[in-house]
Amino acid sequence: MRPGITITYGFGNGNRGGRSSRAQVDIISNNSNALHKHISRIFASTMPMLRLLLIIPALFLAGFHVAAQGLSAASFTLLTDDMTARTIAPERDANGELTAMIRVVSTASGFEFEGGSLGIVKADQKAGEWWVYVPAGARTLTIRHPQLGVLRKYAYPVAITAGSVYELQLVHGELEVIIKERQILTEFVIITSDPPGADVYLNNEPMGKTRFEAENPEGRYEWRVEHEKYLPQAGVFELKVGEKVRLDIKLEPNFGTLKLSSQPEQGAAISVNGFSAGKQTPASLEEVPTGEHSITLTHEWYETTTQKVTIAAGETKELAVTMQPNFAELTVEAKSDEEVFVNDSRKGMGTWTGRLSPGVYRIEVRKASHKPATKQITLSRGDRERVGLAPESILSNLKVTSDPSDAEIYLNGQKVGITPEIIRDLLVGEYELELRKEGYGTSKQTVK
Repeated sequence: MRPGITITYGFGNGNRGGRSSRAQVDIISNNSNALHKHISRIFASTMPMLRLLLIIPALFLAGFHVAAQGLSAASFTLLTDDMTARTIAPERDANGELTAMIRVVSTASGFEFEGGSLGIVKADQKAGEWWVYVPAGARTLTIRHPQLGVLRKYAYPVAITAGSVYELQLVHGELEVIIKERQILTEFVIITSDPPGADVYLNNEPMGKTRFEAENPEGRYEWRVEHEKYLPQAGVFELKVGEKVRLDIKLEPNFGTLKLSSQPEQGAAISVNGFSAGKQTPASLEEVPTGEHSITLTHEWYETTTQKVTIAAGETKELAVTMQPNFAELTVEAKSDEEVFVNDSRKGMGTWTGRLSPGVYRIEVRKASHKPATKQITLSRGDRERVGLAPESILSNLKVTSDPSDAEIYLNGQKVGITPEIIRDLLVGEYELELRKEGYGTSKQTVK
């Protein structure tokens, strides 16, 4: 409901019985020209003495009156339910802080405003009023008009706080200005999103997350819905009484899927933009944000490899990364009863094949009763070496005699001669010696 202006005027000649007249007209006008036309028509219908009587202030009328060519404040009120300065038409001062709004009620144009030491941020003329934006903490307001006069350093009767809206009722000339209380017309706005939990903005002000439901004043709103990893959506709606606004927003993904593999082997650890993905190749990385990313693969036996990849919204991209080997392959040939050692690290019995980092290595094959066979080699990246080593036997002789002679000699259960005997080229070690002769008992002992 727009503010209205009630004009009450009267004239007469007192006790001499002359003609008298009183009229009251309610005027709702968006500009001063319309107001002047209404008053002119009223004046034309009155008696000729009206021109003289109009200069006399209507001192007995209810309300607030000022002398011609003067300005005065009728009232100053905090509009607790008015959200204009916060959501509909906010302004910020030079420090980026939200301002307060003073609704200066007057249909006249040509006003100038001054705000004391803190100044005025902005002043806009609207239908029937001015929107004057002042910094929080402002204390006074000066209003000047070339015809209506000056309201100098009007002191606000209440504290001015950021985002609040106040109404200043002005009276000027010989008019009785009665500003009717504004009725704030509101309606519900409901915004949902898929996925839920998106940020909601109305007129660039954050309002919360979806699902969003609130009662807002009538008017035009710019809306925006944002969610991490999804493309934002925005638009405009007009909120009117009786026309509830409901927006169900389906957000489009702003990410893609990356399927990674490594060649010639899998099992490489994956990092994205320097952060571990906690996966090894082959792997599928979900919800990778759109744009360019740095993919790094690390493997024990391959050079660390980094590759750039660009992901588009909704795209599934496959990437096979070729890694360069950073090892040599060594095979040590040995018999099943021979042990293989590399730098004194036992690798097992018999022939062994394995990977080694580039460097110098000492290869050794060991066998009981044999001298170890050793070899030192240098391995480079990509080498495939094969080494055959044979331990050298350590031999000894065993001389066996008996009384009486001609006894059969057995070593570890095998017959090797008849006493007296020299058993040559035996491997060093421990043997079970047994002598047998018909008509005699068997003799056994362990020899080294």
